[in-house]
Amino acid sequence: MTSSVSTHRIFYLLSPFSLCVFLVLLTGIPIRSASFCLFCIPFVYTVIYYFAIFRPIVLNVGLVFLIGLFSDILTGSPIGFNSFLMTLLFFMTNLNRRILGNASFLGQWVGFGLNVSVIFFVSFILIALISRHGIVVSKTFFDYFFVILSYPIMAYVCGFLNKRIGEFV
Repeated sequence: MTSSVSTHRIFYLLSPFSLCVFLVLLTGIPIRSASFCLFCIPFVYTVIYYFAIFRPIVLNVGLVFLIGLFSDILTGSPIGFNSFLMTLLFFMTNLNRRILGNASFLGQWVGFGLNVSVIFFVSFILIALISRHGIVVSKTFFDYFFVILSYPIMAYVCGFLNKRIGEFV
């Protein structure tokens, strides 16, 4: 194996993790609020969902937990909050991996919507319990629907990475 091939292999194997870190940076830095990052649209959920179905070894639960910790530190939310949500999404998706992996694109999109709705509901309840001031419900629904509508674009990017990873694994 030549040096160039091994470098490309390492690059593509780390690309899902790197994409998650980039998306956490993208959504977490510009819009920080005193009460967690309530206005951050978590595009990283799409990457976690996609790779939990197709390559759970490349983006495993340990890396998902680390991405969540990084998100917690970046957004100022309680340590473990996003880690819990992202790990929960990974486990829920991994439990349905056989069904979702054989589903059509529309079926995967609906599965993503169902899984993310559970994550947003749990997040909403936890923030309501922790936070002392009100939560804007309309903003939560906007974030949810925006993540759902962005799924095709993010799935295309993840599909491209998944195909390239398949060439080296």
